[in-house]
Amino acid sequence: MNVNRLAKQLNDRLHELDPERYTFAAVHDYFKEYQDCGLDTLADVIGHNIYSGWYSNTIQSLDEKVENLHRQMKGRPQLMSEYGADCDVHLRSAQPEKFDYTIDYAMLYHRHYLHLLMTTDLMAGGTAWNLNDFHSEARGGAIPHLNLKGLCTLDRTPKATYYFYQSQLHPDAEVRRQAAQHMEELLRMPVPQASPLCLLLGSTRCYTDPNGLVWSPNDDRCTIYGGSPYTRKTEHGNLPASDVTILGTNEWQRYQTAVIGADSIHLNVPDGHYRLTLSFCELETIGEQEMSPYNLGNKALDTGFDGRKQIVEVNGQTVLSSNDRLETYRATDISIDVVAQDGKGILIQLRATQGATILNAIKLIQTP
Repeated sequence: MNVNRLAKQLNDRLHELDPERYTFAAVHDYFKEYQDCGLDTLADVIGHNIYSGWYSNTIQSLDEKVENLHRQMKGRPQLMSEYGADCDVHLRSAQPEKFDYTIDYAMLYHRHYLHLLMTTDLMAGGTAWNLNDFHSEARGGAIPHLNLKGLCTLDRTPKATYYFYQSQLHPDAEVRRQAAQHMEELLRMPVPQASPLCLLLGSTRCYTDPNGLVWSPNDDRCTIYGGSPYTRKTEHGNLPASDVTILGTNEWQRYQTAVIGADSIHLNVPDGHYRLTLSFCELETIGEQEMSPYNLGNKALDTGFDGRKQIVEVNGQTVLSSNDRLETYRATDISIDVVAQDGKGILIQLRATQGATILNAIKLIQTP
């Protein structure tokens, strides 16, 4: 019980230094471990770092979690000292889900948490983590080496989540109105351009790249035959996108999703000359998978992956042979000139010689 003894000494000393001030201790989601050490009754106020719907369980499970904590604390003062969800302002989704890193999921998350905090008597209050995105070297996620839970970006630009809190909590009605307007503007879904055609395969996410191009998860001009979306398999379920650090690019979001096992992809475009770019990234590795230590025990599973080789042809022209092995976690782009003629469009054929085929993204530009 050395931990308990040290904590008691610190708590007692703080009361000696300032008898009028409450002492406070923050605990994380595994509350029983603190109870086993007797740390749940030492400080005057306990803060709970709760990430239901991010590191654990679902957003909706938050309500039961708070009720359980209230019962265990037997009415002692407590507040929610941390909560948040990573989000990248370049990523959007009409079907938001946990660990997709979209602002849309973050909005669902913060709306639920703030509603509970404003309507429950079981928590004295809450503090969102964090005001700004910040550097965190060991993290993967949508942007490597950053914690993206900020209500503002790394350069302090407000996200939609920032304006959400301002629209709900600011004492000035006009500021609340303007904040709501800013939030709605930021939450408008980006409209993909007709040309170039930019597609994220196997994804529900929409990505706006540094050049302002919108990469869409689907398009009427694209038909995929066979295959299924890549998912990152973990102990607590499948993640919709890879969270490893992808090398060789500063557009990680373009390579974090993929279609696995597709036989062919048809691009129904008018006759003409085109520049086609196929984006590949091997998202699996043989043996134990890389996993961010910040996923709190959500360990990646060994899927039995033993390598991948494939042949890729575009209108009959080989662009990737079975001898060309993709390097794990490294972005690879292959660009070729191709002609669509006789109303047949462009046909991308994929054939696996080991494992299943993989393709992450497609960019098609019409040329003179």
